[in-house]
Amino acid sequence: MSAPKWFVPTKSNGTKMPEYYPTDDMIVEQKRKLRTKKGPKQTPLDKPAANLEHLRKSIVPGVICIIVAGKYAGKKVVYLKQCIKSGSLIVTGPFKLSGVPLLQINQRYVIATSQKVDVSKVNTEGIDFMFFKKNTPKKRDHFRKVLPQEEIKKDFESKKEILLNKQKQVDETLIPEIKKTQYLKEYMKSPFSVRVGQFPHLLKF
Repeated sequence: MSAPKWFVPTKSNGTKMPEYYPTDDMIVEQKRKLRTKKGPKQTPLDKPAANLEHLRKSIVPGVICIIVAGKYAGKKVVYLKQCIKSGSLIVTGPFKLSGVPLLQINQRYVIATSQKVDVSKVNTEGIDFMFFKKNTPKKRDHFRKVLPQEEIKKDFESKKEILLNKQKQVDETLIPEIKKTQYLKEYMKSPFSVRVGQFPHLLKF
């Protein structure tokens, strides 16, 4: 059935439809809405992570965890706090007992046990994302003037001294709390292992 003579096809905006169409495809530029800036853009180091991980209910400050992967697999550590910038856990051996220094690790690589230690006296101020960051130049700064070896060595030594002093403070506060529980010191020193016939998902930690 043909359209009546008085019918004129139009677009949705009311304009008349063209009588002829081009045989080739045409590129039509779409107008983009301009976004107004609300201020200087914040970097990941200036604000907390938007998708900060929610920790498992078993992971609370002072709980003893077992590392299951990585360089310190099988070692036992004490959970201190969560890093706001990265969402990872900040743990320590202490270093004098299990040989694990102040470390940030993802919660998926630890098993939380039922044993806890009082960490209310441990000063964790200053232990955050920047505390573990290495002083390395950015990729876009490859053209920057190379620093003398003496200055590089001096920066490395100062950073190392800060880490050692903070580790010493944490160990001196944490070890006396561990000694209050019988056999807990020996438990922290011994590495975790699974024997033949034992299944980790059936064990009670």
